[in-house]
Parts: sequence; C-alpha cells; structure tokens
Amino acid sequence: MQSPSPSKILLEWQALDAHPHKRGSRWYMVGGIFILMFAAYGLWEGSWLTALVAVLIGGMYFLMRNAAPRKITVRITAIGVQVEESVTPWNQLKDFWILLAPDYSELHIATQGMAQREIKVFIRDPRTSAENAPDPGMIREMLLGFLPERPGMQERFLDSLARILKL
Repeated sequence: MQSPSPSKILLEWQALDAHPHKRGSRWYMVGGIFILMFAAYGLWEGSWLTALVAVLIGGMYFLMRNAAPRKITVRITAIGVQVEESVTPWNQLKDFWILLAPDYSELHIATQGMAQREIKVFIRDPRTSAENAPDPGMIREMLLGFLPERPGMQERFLDSLARILKL
C-alpha cells in the first residue's frame, strides 16, 4: 500500500535490505558445479527444458544477488509500519517477534488477510555495531502498544539454511 510519509514518526532507523554475505571464489565454484550438474542431469534425462531452466536459474541468481545490499529506511509511525515508501497500517498487521542472534537482530511482523506475508527487517545487521543500532527492547515495547508479540519464535529452518549456504 503506497501512501505519503506519515506525520508522526515514533521510531526510525536505517537497515540493510538483505543479509550481507561474503561469497568467495570457492562459493561460486561450488554453486556453478551444482547448477552444471543439474543441467547435465536434465540433458541426461532428455529434458532440454530442465537443463535450460537450471542454467537460467543460476544466471538469474547471480545477476540478482551479486549486488551489495542497500540501505533502507524503516519507520514505526502512528498509523503503521513504513519500509521505504510502503506503509502497512496497524489494522493490516497481525503480530510481531524479534530474532536476536549474536551478530544481528531482525524484526518480523506478520500481516493478516489473504496474502499473509511477513515484513522482515534488520534491527542490527552484521555490519552495524550494537551502539549504532536501535535497542530491540525499545522497539519491542513500542510495538506492544499496537500488536501482540508471538512468543517462542526462533529462526526458521529455511532461513537458517539460506544464511548458512549464503543464498
């Protein structure tokens, strides 16, 4: 939902839009071998389409993920949560949780409705020192005035796998 910037900003910070991975030549070599094996399997099975899709997926991933993460502005406002220019009103949000890891922390906000997507933003990313990041406790207290907290949440398996594999 697009909207002009709300008048009452309760909290604002800068965050990266993706996890900053350092991928070396070994990572690209293993990834390339995996894609080539997938394409070779497609050719061996006689499925030209599978081979083509494997090569396209590898190429698209390289083009899309090779760029460095960019800084985005996150705001908690009186009318909702704003990430860059996109504002999601409080009545479209369901609940939240904060993931605290040793080198980063993330805010997860679940939306309600048919799409049921999740807003996921860094509070502190691996490149930011703890002194320059907003306090997760302060963010939690502020959000509790608008949304319930989802207790007992941890990093999901697929999120852990993507982080470990640097995807």
